Amino acid sequence: MKRRANHFSALTETSAGSGIYTNENYSVWVQQVYGYPNYKTCLVITDGFSLSNTFFTVWETAPLSNEYRNHNEPIPTDLDPDDLKMGDFTAWQLKIGGVTDTSLVTQVSITTSVDSTNKITFSAVKGSLVSDQKFILIPDGPLEAAPPAGYVPIRSDVETPGTRTLAANIVAANVTLKGGEQLEKEKERVKDAIVWRSLKGSGNEKKIVALLESMKYNVEISDNATKQWVLDRIKKKEIWYSMCHAGAVPLNPKDRYGLVKFEGLALAKKGEIIRQSDIAGLELDYKLVIVDACCSAMLEHTRLDSFEVNNYVDIVRTIAGMPDQVSFEKKRDARQYSELVPECQAFANAFGKKVAYMGWAWTMNPIVAQPWTSEFLDNLKDGYTVQEAYDDFLSAHGATNPTFSDKNQRMMKIYGKKGNVIDKTPQ
Repeated sequence: MKRRANHFSALTETSAGSGIYTNENYSVWVQQVYGYPNYKTCLVITDGFSLSNTFFTVWETAPLSNEYRNHNEPIPTDLDPDDLKMGDFTAWQLKIGGVTDTSLVTQVSITTSVDSTNKITFSAVKGSLVSDQKFILIPDGPLEAAPPAGYVPIRSDVETPGTRTLAANIVAANVTLKGGEQLEKEKERVKDAIVWRSLKGSGNEKKIVALLESMKYNVEISDNATKQWVLDRIKKKEIWYSMCHAGAVPLNPKDRYGLVKFEGLALAKKGEIIRQSDIAGLELDYKLVIVDACCSAMLEHTRLDSFEVNNYVDIVRTIAGMPDQVSFEKKRDARQYSELVPECQAFANAFGKKVAYMGWAWTMNPIVAQPWTSEFLDNLKDGYTVQEAYDDFLSAHGATNPTFSDKNQRMMKIYGKKGNVIDKTPQ
């Protein structure tokens, strides 16, 4: 439809700083209108006749920008910018993402304030349904030329003079699928984290679960896990947390009382151990594995009775109210160093090439270890890396110095991809 070009000629400010702009047809200015609680800033337009009392509610795009609009900010889209270029008679189609079965569509329509159509069919294209018809919007009323062939024209109220209603701005597409009233159907969330315990009388995983859920993980839980339960659920997960005993076997099978090595995770059911060989080859792809188990991050092979003696001395000295001034050599080394023994490294690596691993270099009381683990997990929120969370944990307990610190928090060790970011909450 032809427009009178002089209606859209440039506006000129009547005098410097007046804020009133005019051409031969209209005068326009921004005015603060009081007495209307919902309308504060208005664009006033007058032609001295039919538009003498016309105003639009507007919003300044930014403070002191002197740029105003009478519509909301554009809604973000995933379309290619080239697809958003609007020329004369720009064509478009309907797309239903995530659906490929045309029989699921029971009702579909496109509606404007002055027109509608429901003669719409679909075909499957690259994992979605796309309408076979291509649509164009045309002005409501007489046209100077016929719409191009091959398109379905939809009339739209684009030429109504004066203030337009909200309905005049809307093109609505309504789709109903078989089995539901709405197009969007909520899919069952995939379990992407596993939290389990197999240690009688100790531990409480509620805080661990709550922290993981706050970082947008859907957690699968067991407080009395068996080996089969774990292996049935180990795949397609990103996060692992476990609390159990560790299996330790003699480094030399002929010397029962000699040095011991890490064998795997010992569950409550007698004889059940999850070894590296049980999980290797499963093509796991974990981001973080936390193992609250004694010596799950062992740094040096030692005698089993070394753990027992050191822990007994710690308990006696704690009861007597004496500070931990005497550290045996092995325990001191466990606090000081950070390189895991080969079998602990192999166990961690079995969880995938991108895994960060956390375990304990010494025997730990689960009632103490689990709250410390919770602190470490909490530090991972807001986009912090595994290394940053670990450093913050040690710093909070005054345990950052590897040489002089006698804090048992240093028994926590990390290994692998320490730069991993665990929190999935949008930052």
